[in-house]
Amino acid sequence: MIKNIYPQMQMIKTNRIISNKVFILSVSIFIFLLFNQCKSPSKGSSGQNKNQSNSKLKIQDIEEQKEFDKYYFEGEKQKQINNYTVAINNFLQALKIKANSPAVAYEVASIYFNQNKVKMAETYAAFAYESNPNNKWYAILYTDILQSLKKYDKATKIFEDLVNQYPQIDDYYISLSELYMKAGKSNDALRVLNKMEAQFGQVETVVYTKYKFLILAKKYNEAITEIKKLIALNPENITYLKILAQAYDAAGDDKEAFAIYKKIDQISPGNGLSYLGQAEYYMKKGQNDSVRFLMSNAFRSNEITFDDKYQILVDLYFKNQGSDSNMIKDGIYLSKIIYQIHPKESKILSLLGDAYSKMDKNDSALYFYKQVLNNRKDIYELWVTILSLELVTKKYDDLMADSKNAIELYPNQPNLYFYRGLTLLELKKYQDAINTFTTGVGLVYNNNTLEASFYTNIAEANSKLGNLEEAYTNYEKAIAIDEKNNLALNNYAYSLVIHLKNLAKAEEMSKKTITAEPENPSYLDTYGWILFKSGKYKEAEKYISRALALASTSAEVMEHYGDILFKLGRIDDAITYWKKAIEAGSENKDIERKIKERQL
Repeated sequence: MIKNIYPQMQMIKTNRIISNKVFILSVSIFIFLLFNQCKSPSKGSSGQNKNQSNSKLKIQDIEEQKEFDKYYFEGEKQKQINNYTVAINNFLQALKIKANSPAVAYEVASIYFNQNKVKMAETYAAFAYESNPNNKWYAILYTDILQSLKKYDKATKIFEDLVNQYPQIDDYYISLSELYMKAGKSNDALRVLNKMEAQFGQVETVVYTKYKFLILAKKYNEAITEIKKLIALNPENITYLKILAQAYDAAGDDKEAFAIYKKIDQISPGNGLSYLGQAEYYMKKGQNDSVRFLMSNAFRSNEITFDDKYQILVDLYFKNQGSDSNMIKDGIYLSKIIYQIHPKESKILSLLGDAYSKMDKNDSALYFYKQVLNNRKDIYELWVTILSLELVTKKYDDLMADSKNAIELYPNQPNLYFYRGLTLLELKKYQDAINTFTTGVGLVYNNNTLEASFYTNIAEANSKLGNLEEAYTNYEKAIAIDEKNNLALNNYAYSLVIHLKNLAKAEEMSKKTITAEPENPSYLDTYGWILFKSGKYKEAEKYISRALALASTSAEVMEHYGDILFKLGRIDDAITYWKKAIEAGSENKDIERKIKERQL
């Protein structure tokens, strides 16, 4: 069965939420000590001492009660304004005065539970409940805590008592049955629901809850029987029929399920739920054209909410689909139907952006992401996604404008400066790039890879400006931070070789890159070129030819290969590759000279 193909029905509330924020209204106990008149002392000193002693005890009790009330009500006050630490301190002070107060223990337990200090909450909740097991609020909080600790056996015993004490409260039956299901005791859960049915009659809540539990217990025939009870009362209720179709589907009876969906279609022509059910039937049969037709009708219907349609798309067409382009295409087709109805819904716009991005249709992805941006400028991740796509698609003007806006909103996010700096490099605005990268690297925290990338690009920009020493200093910084930064190692090595500086160091660094990434044509080309400049022509030809096989359209690699062939005495072949380099777009004017003079 296809998970989550159907919208979740809201007409029956099956999940009972027992609040753990129940407040007990505590009433102060006022004790009045009345002295109406002075009484004559009784005869004998012993009687007089006894009266004085009792009077002292009464006064002590009053003072103790006042102190208790002070802490208790201050705790309540602080709890109401969510000042839980102060509230706890006050309640604990109250407990020091009256250690046997279940009301205070209850309050402490409720705060600890809200703070997810469940074991501590259990101790106080157990004391409150055991002190007064007839207090339903103590019982409910205790069972909530026990449930969170998965102590279902103890929780069910307490709720059994609640059901017996308050047989008129239907929520207690549902909660008890759900506890039994969590405990894996489906028979007990059904027993409680049968008891509820005997108490309240054949009501929708009971029947649907029984159906749900029977489905979970894989008792499909019994589940079908329960739903048919409701249908007998209202034969044309679309919701009941849809649930019955789901039950047949869960039981593996596709034909009966399909027949029910057809019946729904007869009762309510064009019903979206019917279209969905029929689509599932045809999906199992592998009839994708029928699925597409029925799904498109379902997505145009009003019976299915936007959120349910969105969830179907995510679960069925986009989640875990990998590179299944057909499923993604169908998902895009259905997404566009929703988009036509809800053109400003950010969720569907983002989904379309993600789908097109997954298919490497970056221009389309950018179109939808930017529509999201028109509605929501407060999503940092969206800005980063847009900037990265603009860089890939070489929309440099857009990237400059968008990165400026993004930085104004998020001035402390280094990634935004990184994309802006890369764009400035591409635009050959090298000093601006250096300034941008320098600002960005100062914002990096606990991210060695990003920090090293900043220094690598600062080095690149300096290299372009001819600031070689500054460039090498920044390459060294990048490698010191991340010794496995292959880009820094490669670019540093290449800069050394083209300026004929320290070829031994260049070869050592370049060797590391091709060991780490043996199929990277840029790294292979660098290593081969170092060998060439070191006079190792045959060895150089081996690496440059591998680079050429992996990057057959690279003008730079073609020119390098031609140079190596020339040194190996293959002059005609060298000229062929120099010409190919020009055809591939090389801007090196020296190639034409080499061809004309047949010389390096």
